[in-house]
Amino acid sequence: MSIKYIEKNEIPFLLNNLGEDFALIENPGYVFPNFEIVPLAKKSKKVDNLLAVVMDMDGTTTTTEVLCIHSLEHMIRQITGRMTKDLWAGLDADKDYPHIIGNSTTKHVEYLIRTYRDAIDIESLKRAFIRAAVRTICFGKDPSRIDEVKNNLASLGLGKLQFAAELESVIATGSGNFSQCPAVQTLVNKNFQDFKIETENDVVRAGIDIYYARYHEILARIAEGDSNKIIKELELPTGKHLIEPMPGALLLLLLSGKLKGKVEFLRSWLLEHYDLTLEIETPVDSQLGSLQQLATRFEQSPVKIAVVTSSIRYEADIVLTEIFKVFREQIKKMPLKEAVIEELTEQFSDHNLFYDAVVTANRLK
Repeated sequence: MSIKYIEKNEIPFLLNNLGEDFALIENPGYVFPNFEIVPLAKKSKKVDNLLAVVMDMDGTTTTTEVLCIHSLEHMIRQITGRMTKDLWAGLDADKDYPHIIGNSTTKHVEYLIRTYRDAIDIESLKRAFIRAAVRTICFGKDPSRIDEVKNNLASLGLGKLQFAAELESVIATGSGNFSQCPAVQTLVNKNFQDFKIETENDVVRAGIDIYYARYHEILARIAEGDSNKIIKELELPTGKHLIEPMPGALLLLLLSGKLKGKVEFLRSWLLEHYDLTLEIETPVDSQLGSLQQLATRFEQSPVKIAVVTSSIRYEADIVLTEIFKVFREQIKKMPLKEAVIEELTEQFSDHNLFYDAVVTANRLK
């Protein structure tokens, strides 16, 4: 990679070759520069000879909204010390949700820190962050997430925590007994006074790590098959999965050409997804006809399908594994011949085999 330093007046000449539209991305307060300027691809109303389709994960292929909202609310409870609903009812669907759904985790945490600033208890914040950091260092599965926590520890005056002898004791107790482990409280007490909170950016950084520690804790339990227990423990909505497919996610099968001869068998399932992706009501016969046309076209010329996400690989693997598990459960309930069920179940056996590529923030399949 070569780097060329240029003068400010040279920038317009370079931009002219990059396109007409740009995205202005605001960075967190502790990241330089304040903004990133990214050129956008030219818009096209019609695509001929489609070769590949790229899908986002969260909000397009799947929804983890329930888990994200819970983890954000848990973070606020931790740093304010208001752990029960008697002390605080929780996040407000009308006031808070529009600001914590659909943007980056950093932006969500920044909003909540600003909104609940007056309720933050610094002692509770310090204890919650140290516990979250210890959990991530001892039981985190993703090296990049662990490195981020260690960098934050150093920035906040807690660099020695990552070398503490007590960490071995915490690991020995196991993640399931983390909250009862005496070594955790020892580490909190030993490092409490060294914790430096000087700016709102420091609070945001600590809040992000508290959020991720909780989110990854729940993901790990989902991977172990504890979804139903989690729903009961957290008093989350019943009758749904913690991670569910988004409407239209199944239509990828059409594009991949993997529904050859099966559209009629799966009509009710596909129509449910197809109908939810339309902005206007369309007669069922027309919908089915469109599905069959799509299936025929892409059986002849299948396209490659990729999932691209800003989530790290550890998160993506658990989320996509759970989505494909939901698909298999739904297939088994269908009134289809056993051979068809087996074939479809095999197609949904592994997201790594189904997608041609899975691109995450830290890894390309």
